[in-house]
Amino acid sequence: MKKLFLGGCLFVSLLTVAACQAEPTADEVFETASDVHSETDSMDVSFEIEVDDVASSWMMRLDYKNDTYYLVTDDEYAELYQEDDTIGIIINGSVMNPEATRADSYKAVMANFIEHHENPMRRLKEFDETIEEKFELEVTDSDYILTYSGDEKAQQLYAEGLAEEIREQDPSAPDFTDVSANKIELTITIDKETERIQEIHEVLDYTVTAMDEANDIVVENTYTYSNFQSVEIEKPELLDTLVGEEEQALYEDEAANYLEALIEATVYQNAEDFGENAAGSGSPEEKQSEGDHQKESFKEFYRQNTEENMGEVVSSDAIDALTDAFMEALSQTSYEVVDSQLVSNEQIVVTLSIEGLQDWAIQSIVEKKLIEEVEAGDVEQEDIFERNVELLIDVYENAKQYWADPIEVDVTVSRLEDGTYMVFVQDEYLIGGFVQ
Repeated sequence: MKKLFLGGCLFVSLLTVAACQAEPTADEVFETASDVHSETDSMDVSFEIEVDDVASSWMMRLDYKNDTYYLVTDDEYAELYQEDDTIGIIINGSVMNPEATRADSYKAVMANFIEHHENPMRRLKEFDETIEEKFELEVTDSDYILTYSGDEKAQQLYAEGLAEEIREQDPSAPDFTDVSANKIELTITIDKETERIQEIHEVLDYTVTAMDEANDIVVENTYTYSNFQSVEIEKPELLDTLVGEEEQALYEDEAANYLEALIEATVYQNAEDFGENAAGSGSPEEKQSEGDHQKESFKEFYRQNTEENMGEVVSSDAIDALTDAFMEALSQTSYEVVDSQLVSNEQIVVTLSIEGLQDWAIQSIVEKKLIEEVEAGDVEQEDIFERNVELLIDVYENAKQYWADPIEVDVTVSRLEDGTYMVFVQDEYLIGGFVQ
């Protein structure tokens, strides 16, 4: 009897162990992983993002305990470093000045990832309070795999949550009048031993409507988590190279002065004081030589461009006369420097307010006048191009009535290693500024 009693106890004990070792349910795995992740102070997250078939790779280091974060693209084109509320921005090897850069946009990107990965499970529950019940569980030797199986109504909640995130992250985004889910796929891989999230893969396909226009959003993301509780983030040394306040003010003044000298030499064909306003190395004579070159090349470029377009149908004298008339019209425009801001050690953005020439209106009026003359029989077919130039010259010489309202234009001025300045794209102030 005693042996039978012991055997019975053993049998009950085995049943108890077997019960304890029963596999957890999907919602239990979800909740446990959420709890474990919420207690994680630091981690690395690498992610592959594909938006409308355009793929990119990122890596982010997150140290929640010390409120320090680092985000970098796989080609190191962009690096963002944030400590508390201070952000450092490196783009293509240049340290950007947060005060003159869209720092709020970069901070929004950082905040999105920081909040997203602090607890991905909690984020999902903000979309759908009972989302943990909408997963199926697969158990392997090493992992728990949760696969989202939400029905049409659940996927709609998911899509609406995604749309709300967009609105929270970007206050300038338009209000969505409609959101509809097309396909939501989500797989979460969790390590059985540590109960930590290893990978999240999602395919998000939904449609948002704003201002009566529907836009399909198709995104595929894979997030891989590692280095839990062992992340150490060092501030990139390059961030300490951003110039101080005195140098910043100097660069901004020099860039604005250079741009004004350049505009005087090109638009107004006055290079007299160019050498005095151009900073950097080189003698005053060498600087003045650049100004004279800018003056002549600007006018010659317009003439050559016109000759390429009209040289086979109008005379060289007509092209010369048109060039002179156009330059005279430009000389009647006006502008002023509104602001100058250091964007990086190598770039300054100078903002101009320009009262430019409405060239589109001139072209339209000339075209209309020419058609009227042709229809009236006043112009022969072979003389149309010459007459077109004559009309343009006449309007350019009396162009004051075609001035546009002042418009602000940003011009990027580059600072070179020798302290000189250059505007690589003069169209930034010419097209859409002095000529509209």
